[in-house]
Amino acid sequence: MLRVKSDFMKIHASKSDLKKWIKCVPTEGDLFFFDDACLKKIKKNSVTILSPAKAKDPAMQIWDLNSRSWYGYSLNNSKACAWMPPGMMATLEKSLLNEIIKCQIRMGVPSFIKTTLLPKSVQKLLPQFGKYSWANAEDWAKLSTPQKATVLHGWFVQNEIVSYKSYNFRSLPIEAKNEIRRLNIKHLLNSFESSSGPNCMGLVAGAISSKEDRVSLIKTWLHEKPFLNTLRQEKFSPIKDLHPQARDVLVFKAQNKVVHAAYCIDAEFYIEKPGQDFYEPYRISKFKKWNTEWPETTLTIWRRAKI
Repeated sequence: MLRVKSDFMKIHASKSDLKKWIKCVPTEGDLFFFDDACLKKIKKNSVTILSPAKAKDPAMQIWDLNSRSWYGYSLNNSKACAWMPPGMMATLEKSLLNEIIKCQIRMGVPSFIKTTLLPKSVQKLLPQFGKYSWANAEDWAKLSTPQKATVLHGWFVQNEIVSYKSYNFRSLPIEAKNEIRRLNIKHLLNSFESSSGPNCMGLVAGAISSKEDRVSLIKTWLHEKPFLNTLRQEKFSPIKDLHPQARDVLVFKAQNKVVHAAYCIDAEFYIEKPGQDFYEPYRISKFKKWNTEWPETTLTIWRRAKI
Protein backbone atom coordinates (compact mmCIF):
# COMPACT_ATOMS: atom_id res chain seq x y z
CA MET A 1 0.00 0.00 0.00
CA LEU A 2 1.50 3.35 -1.02
CA ARG A 3 0.69 6.54 0.86
CA VAL A 4 2.04 9.45 -1.11
CA LYS A 5 2.67 12.99 0.13
CA SER A 6 4.43 15.13 -2.46
CA ASP A 7 7.51 13.30 -3.80
CA PHE A 8 8.12 11.55 -0.50
CA MET A 9 6.18 8.43 0.43
CA LYS A 10 5.85 5.68 3.01
CA ILE A 11 5.58 2.00 2.16
CA HIS A 12 3.01 0.13 4.23
CA ALA A 13 2.25 -3.58 4.22
CA SER A 14 -1.15 -4.15 2.59
CA LYS A 15 -3.67 -6.85 3.47
CA SER A 16 -2.46 -8.87 0.49
CA ASP A 17 1.14 -8.57 1.75
CA LEU A 18 0.10 -9.85 5.18
CA LYS A 19 -1.71 -12.80 3.62
CA LYS A 20 1.23 -13.82 1.44
CA TRP A 21 3.53 -13.64 4.48
CA ILE A 22 1.47 -16.22 6.36
CA LYS A 23 3.68 -18.92 4.86
CA CYS A 24 6.72 -17.25 6.46
CA VAL A 25 5.58 -18.16 9.98
CA PRO A 26 7.19 -21.45 11.16
CA THR A 27 4.62 -24.26 11.45
CA GLU A 28 6.68 -27.39 12.18
CA GLY A 29 7.30 -26.39 15.79
CA ASP A 30 8.33 -23.57 18.11
CA LEU A 31 11.68 -22.14 19.15
CA PHE A 32 12.26 -20.97 22.71
CA PHE A 33 15.13 -18.78 23.81
CA PHE A 34 16.89 -18.73 27.17
CA ASP A 35 19.01 -16.27 29.13
CA ASP A 36 21.38 -17.23 31.95
CA ALA A 37 18.70 -16.90 34.63
CA CYS A 38 16.35 -19.27 32.81
CA LEU A 39 19.04 -21.81 31.96
CA LYS A 40 19.84 -22.30 35.64
CA LYS A 41 16.25 -23.36 36.32
CA ILE A 42 15.77 -25.72 33.38
CA LYS A 43 16.58 -29.38 33.84
CA LYS A 44 18.45 -30.52 30.76
CA ASN A 45 16.77 -33.92 30.84
CA SER A 46 13.39 -32.20 30.41
CA VAL A 47 14.29 -29.99 27.46
CA THR A 48 16.96 -30.53 24.82
CA ILE A 49 19.14 -27.44 24.97
CA LEU A 50 20.82 -26.13 21.81
CA SER A 51 23.56 -23.55 21.50
CA PRO A 52 22.86 -20.69 19.06
CA ALA A 53 25.52 -22.14 16.74
CA LYS A 54 23.86 -25.57 16.78
CA ALA A 55 20.44 -24.08 16.07
CA LYS A 56 21.89 -22.32 13.01
CA ASP A 57 23.29 -25.58 11.64
CA PRO A 58 21.45 -26.20 8.33
CA ALA A 59 21.19 -29.88 9.24
CA MET A 60 18.86 -28.94 12.13
CA GLN A 61 16.42 -27.31 9.67
CA ILE A 62 14.96 -25.03 12.35
CA TRP A 63 16.66 -21.68 11.62
CA ASP A 64 15.97 -20.74 8.03
CA LEU A 65 15.60 -17.19 6.72
CA ASN A 66 11.88 -17.00 7.49
CA SER A 67 12.46 -18.24 11.07
CA ARG A 68 15.10 -15.57 11.50
CA SER A 69 12.61 -12.93 10.39
CA TRP A 70 9.79 -14.23 12.62
CA TYR A 71 11.91 -14.51 15.76
CA GLY A 72 13.99 -11.40 15.06
CA TYR A 73 17.17 -11.06 17.10
CA SER A 74 16.05 -13.57 19.74
CA LEU A 75 18.74 -16.13 18.89
CA ASN A 76 21.55 -13.56 18.87
CA ASN A 77 20.39 -12.26 22.25
CA SER A 78 20.11 -15.68 23.91
CA LYS A 79 22.56 -18.02 25.60
CA ALA A 80 20.74 -21.10 24.31
CA CYS A 81 17.48 -22.24 22.76
CA ALA A 82 15.20 -25.24 22.38
CA TRP A 83 12.95 -26.47 19.60
CA MET A 84 9.71 -28.27 20.41
CA PRO A 85 7.15 -29.84 18.06
CA PRO A 86 3.50 -28.76 18.36
CA GLY A 87 1.93 -29.95 21.60
CA MET A 88 5.15 -30.69 23.49
CA MET A 89 4.84 -27.63 25.73
CA ALA A 90 1.63 -29.06 27.19
CA THR A 91 3.55 -32.11 28.45
CA LEU A 92 6.01 -30.10 30.54
CA GLU A 93 5.73 -29.62 34.28
CA LYS A 94 3.77 -26.48 35.08
CA SER A 95 6.66 -24.87 36.98
CA LEU A 96 9.03 -25.46 34.05
CA LEU A 97 6.47 -24.17 31.57
CA ASN A 98 6.01 -20.99 33.59
CA GLU A 99 9.76 -20.39 33.73
CA ILE A 100 10.10 -20.82 29.96
CA ILE A 101 7.17 -18.50 29.21
CA LYS A 102 8.41 -15.82 31.61
CA CYS A 103 11.81 -15.96 29.93
CA GLN A 104 10.29 -15.47 26.45
CA ILE A 105 8.37 -12.41 27.61
CA ARG A 106 11.38 -11.03 29.49
CA MET A 107 13.54 -11.39 26.38
CA GLY A 108 10.92 -9.87 24.09
CA VAL A 109 10.55 -12.89 21.81
CA PRO A 110 8.28 -11.64 18.95
CA SER A 111 5.99 -14.72 18.89
CA PHE A 112 4.53 -13.40 22.16
CA ILE A 113 2.30 -10.54 21.04
CA LYS A 114 0.54 -8.01 23.23
CA THR A 115 -3.05 -9.20 23.46
CA THR A 116 -4.43 -5.68 23.00
CA LEU A 117 -2.95 -5.64 19.48
CA LEU A 118 -5.16 -8.55 18.41
CA PRO A 119 -8.91 -8.53 17.66
CA LYS A 120 -11.07 -10.15 20.33
CA SER A 121 -12.08 -12.91 17.92
CA VAL A 122 -8.42 -13.98 17.77
CA GLN A 123 -7.55 -13.32 21.41
CA LYS A 124 -9.73 -16.20 22.58
CA LEU A 125 -8.06 -18.63 20.16
CA LEU A 126 -4.49 -18.14 21.42
CA PRO A 127 -3.13 -18.99 24.89
CA GLN A 128 -2.60 -15.90 27.03
CA PHE A 129 0.14 -15.22 29.55
CA GLY A 130 -0.27 -11.93 31.39
CA LYS A 131 -0.47 -9.16 28.79
CA TYR A 132 0.64 -11.43 25.95
CA SER A 133 -0.85 -13.96 23.55
CA TRP A 134 1.37 -16.71 22.21
CA ALA A 135 1.31 -17.29 18.44
CA ASN A 136 2.54 -20.89 18.61
CA ALA A 137 2.64 -23.41 15.77
CA GLU A 138 -0.21 -25.61 17.06
CA ASP A 139 -2.75 -22.82 17.56
CA TRP A 140 -1.55 -20.89 14.50
CA ALA A 141 -2.52 -23.86 12.33
CA LYS A 142 -6.12 -23.61 13.59
CA LEU A 143 -6.56 -19.97 12.59
CA SER A 144 -8.23 -18.91 9.35
CA THR A 145 -6.30 -16.94 6.75
CA PRO A 146 -7.89 -13.58 7.77
CA GLN A 147 -7.17 -14.36 11.44
CA LYS A 148 -3.53 -15.15 10.68
CA ALA A 149 -3.25 -11.85 8.81
CA THR A 150 -4.47 -9.96 11.90
CA VAL A 151 -1.87 -11.75 14.05
CA LEU A 152 0.85 -10.69 11.60
CA HIS A 153 -0.45 -7.12 11.74
CA GLY A 154 -0.21 -7.17 15.55
CA TRP A 155 3.29 -8.62 15.26
CA PHE A 156 4.24 -5.76 12.91
CA VAL A 157 2.92 -3.06 15.22
CA GLN A 158 4.57 -4.58 18.30
CA ASN A 159 7.93 -4.77 16.54
CA GLU A 160 7.52 -1.21 15.23
CA ILE A 161 7.73 -2.32 11.60
CA VAL A 162 5.05 0.14 10.55
CA SER A 163 6.39 1.70 7.36
CA TYR A 164 9.48 2.44 5.28
CA LYS A 165 10.41 5.76 3.69
CA SER A 166 10.89 5.99 -0.05
CA TYR A 167 10.17 8.04 -3.18
CA ASN A 168 7.61 7.31 -5.87
CA PHE A 169 8.70 6.65 -9.43
CA ARG A 170 6.94 9.60 -11.06
CA SER A 171 8.86 12.10 -8.89
CA LEU A 172 12.32 10.85 -9.93
CA PRO A 173 14.59 12.69 -12.40
CA ILE A 174 14.49 11.40 -15.97
CA GLU A 175 17.95 9.80 -15.72
CA ALA A 176 16.88 7.79 -12.68
CA LYS A 177 13.66 6.70 -14.40
CA ASN A 178 15.54 5.60 -17.49
CA GLU A 179 18.00 3.57 -15.43
CA ILE A 180 15.15 1.76 -13.66
CA ARG A 181 13.53 1.03 -17.02
CA ARG A 182 16.84 -0.23 -18.39
CA LEU A 183 17.14 -2.66 -15.48
CA ASN A 184 13.50 -3.73 -15.95
CA ILE A 185 12.81 -3.40 -12.21
CA LYS A 186 10.07 -0.77 -12.07
CA HIS A 187 7.68 -3.45 -10.80
CA LEU A 188 9.91 -4.02 -7.76
CA LEU A 189 9.94 -0.41 -6.57
CA ASN A 190 8.29 0.13 -3.19
CA SER A 191 7.15 -3.48 -3.00
CA PHE A 192 7.81 -6.46 -0.74
CA GLU A 193 9.00 -9.98 -1.47
CA SER A 194 6.69 -12.88 -0.60
CA SER A 195 9.28 -14.47 1.71
CA SER A 196 12.65 -13.77 3.30
CA GLY A 197 15.79 -14.26 1.24
CA PRO A 198 16.55 -11.63 -1.42
CA ASN A 199 18.88 -9.03 0.07
CA CYS A 200 20.79 -5.85 -0.72
CA MET A 201 23.82 -7.59 -2.20
CA GLY A 202 21.68 -9.77 -4.43
CA LEU A 203 19.89 -6.66 -5.70
CA VAL A 204 23.16 -4.93 -6.58
CA ALA A 205 24.71 -8.05 -8.12
CA GLY A 206 21.70 -8.40 -10.39
CA ALA A 207 21.71 -4.71 -11.31
CA ILE A 208 25.36 -4.75 -12.44
CA SER A 209 25.27 -8.17 -14.06
CA SER A 210 26.06 -8.49 -17.74
CA LYS A 211 24.02 -11.71 -17.85
CA GLU A 212 20.52 -11.92 -19.26
CA ASP A 213 18.92 -13.35 -16.10
CA ARG A 214 19.32 -10.05 -14.23
CA VAL A 215 15.94 -10.11 -12.46
CA SER A 216 16.43 -13.64 -11.15
CA LEU A 217 19.85 -12.62 -9.79
CA ILE A 218 18.26 -9.65 -8.04
CA LYS A 219 16.02 -12.03 -6.11
CA THR A 220 18.89 -14.00 -4.55
CA TRP A 221 20.50 -14.01 -1.11
CA LEU A 222 24.16 -13.11 -1.37
CA HIS A 223 26.84 -12.65 1.27
CA GLU A 224 30.03 -10.60 1.26
CA LYS A 225 32.57 -12.80 -0.52
CA PRO A 226 30.57 -13.69 -3.67
CA PHE A 227 29.23 -10.14 -3.74
CA LEU A 228 32.72 -8.60 -3.86
CA ASN A 229 33.79 -11.24 -6.37
CA THR A 230 30.88 -10.22 -8.59
CA LEU A 231 31.90 -6.56 -8.38
CA ARG A 232 35.42 -7.39 -9.51
CA GLN A 233 34.24 -9.76 -12.26
CA GLU A 234 32.09 -6.94 -13.62
CA LYS A 235 35.18 -4.66 -13.67
CA PHE A 236 34.19 -2.53 -10.67
CA SER A 237 36.76 -1.06 -8.30
CA PRO A 238 36.68 1.45 -5.41
CA ILE A 239 37.11 5.14 -6.16
CA LYS A 240 38.54 7.73 -3.78
CA ASP A 241 35.80 10.38 -3.72
CA LEU A 242 32.19 10.32 -2.52
CA HIS A 243 30.51 11.83 -5.57
CA PRO A 244 28.39 9.08 -7.14
CA GLN A 245 26.99 8.85 -10.62
CA ALA A 246 24.46 6.56 -12.27
CA ARG A 247 25.40 2.86 -12.20
CA ASP A 248 27.85 3.24 -9.31
CA VAL A 249 27.66 0.81 -6.39
CA LEU A 250 27.60 1.93 -2.75
CA VAL A 251 29.28 -0.43 -0.30
CA PHE A 252 28.72 0.14 3.42
CA LYS A 253 31.06 -1.43 5.97
CA ALA A 254 31.08 -1.80 9.74
CA GLN A 255 34.02 -3.34 11.58
CA ASN A 256 35.59 -4.00 8.18
CA LYS A 257 32.66 -6.17 7.03
CA VAL A 258 30.16 -5.39 4.28
CA VAL A 259 26.83 -4.79 6.00
CA HIS A 260 24.90 -3.18 3.14
CA ALA A 261 25.06 -2.31 -0.54
CA ALA A 262 22.99 -0.15 -2.88
CA TYR A 263 22.84 0.79 -6.58
CA CYS A 264 22.89 4.37 -7.86
CA ILE A 265 20.19 5.14 -10.40
CA ASP A 266 21.62 8.65 -10.82
CA ALA A 267 23.86 11.04 -8.88
CA GLU A 268 21.14 11.81 -6.33
CA PHE A 269 19.15 8.61 -5.76
CA TYR A 270 19.92 4.96 -5.14
CA ILE A 271 17.80 1.83 -4.93
CA GLU A 272 18.25 -0.62 -2.08
CA LYS A 273 16.68 -3.47 -0.14
CA PRO A 274 17.46 -2.76 3.53
CA GLY A 275 17.80 -6.43 4.43
CA GLN A 276 16.83 -10.02 3.70
CA ASP A 277 13.59 -10.07 5.72
CA PHE A 278 10.22 -10.38 4.00
CA TYR A 279 9.07 -7.10 5.54
CA GLU A 280 11.98 -5.06 4.10
CA PRO A 281 10.95 -3.55 0.73
CA TYR A 282 12.80 -2.41 -2.36
CA ARG A 283 12.96 1.35 -1.92
CA ILE A 284 14.51 4.57 -3.22
CA SER A 285 16.76 6.69 -0.97
CA LYS A 286 18.67 9.94 -1.39
CA PHE A 287 22.45 9.75 -1.41
CA LYS A 288 22.87 12.85 0.76
CA LYS A 289 21.08 11.04 3.60
CA TRP A 290 23.16 7.87 3.51
CA ASN A 291 24.89 8.50 6.84
CA THR A 292 21.52 9.05 8.52
CA GLU A 293 20.07 5.86 7.07
CA TRP A 294 23.23 3.83 7.74
CA PRO A 295 24.93 5.35 10.79
CA GLU A 296 28.13 3.88 12.19
CA THR A 297 29.20 2.64 8.76
CA THR A 298 31.87 3.74 6.33
CA LEU A 299 30.97 4.20 2.67
CA THR A 300 32.99 3.34 -0.42
CA ILE A 301 31.81 4.00 -3.97
CA TRP A 302 32.65 1.37 -6.58
CA ARG A 303 32.65 2.27 -10.29
CA ARG A 304 32.94 0.17 -13.44
CA ALA A 305 36.10 0.69 -15.44
CA LYS A 306 35.62 2.35 -18.81
CA ILE A 307 36.33 0.04 -21.72
